[in-house]
Amino acid sequence: MQRRVQNLPDVNYIFFDDEAIFRFVYDFYPEHKDFFDKLPTMIQKLDFWRYLAIFRLGGLYLDLDMDLTVDRISDEDFSGWGACAFPLEYEQNTDNILQNRGCQYLIGNYAFYAEPQNLFLQELIMHIATDKYGFLRNPEGLDKNQQVYYSSGPVAVTLAYLDTNTDVNIIAPRSFRPGCFGDFAVHMMAGAWK
Repeated sequence: MQRRVQNLPDVNYIFFDDEAIFRFVYDFYPEHKDFFDKLPTMIQKLDFWRYLAIFRLGGLYLDLDMDLTVDRISDEDFSGWGACAFPLEYEQNTDNILQNRGCQYLIGNYAFYAEPQNLFLQELIMHIATDKYGFLRNPEGLDKNQQVYYSSGPVAVTLAYLDTNTDVNIIAPRSFRPGCFGDFAVHMMAGAWK
């Protein structure tokens, strides 16, 4: 899957290992260093880093377990996504917090696109860094997966989307299937972080 991404024509591909991720946060976001270091799990650090990286660099983020369904992604595709695009992971979520907000869907964070300095990513980063809903300060009643989903993962993205008035394009495949980034890639949901 990684090789398929690397072989896309006309794409500047950047791969970060753990050391490069920490160095990126420390070098470019020293104001978030302490928060980043205190995140309890590596997946929360990775979630937070991915938002910071695309906020600074712009572009397309893909988890390593994304399988491309296209041989190329053109400038027209990117322009069709607008300034920021996230995948519709599920049309119907099972999350009480989201449902209590009147939200039936779940936005994924396994793939997304944004222009540099995107306002939605800025809002999402601040939601997480300030622990807006207290999921990091008060994780009682949440299992380990929920702590990740709520503090930095897809529920955090969905809550930030519900709270902001910024322009975000939520994309789904023409024939909806969970875990897809439009018609461009499928999330294989390896769940190695668990």
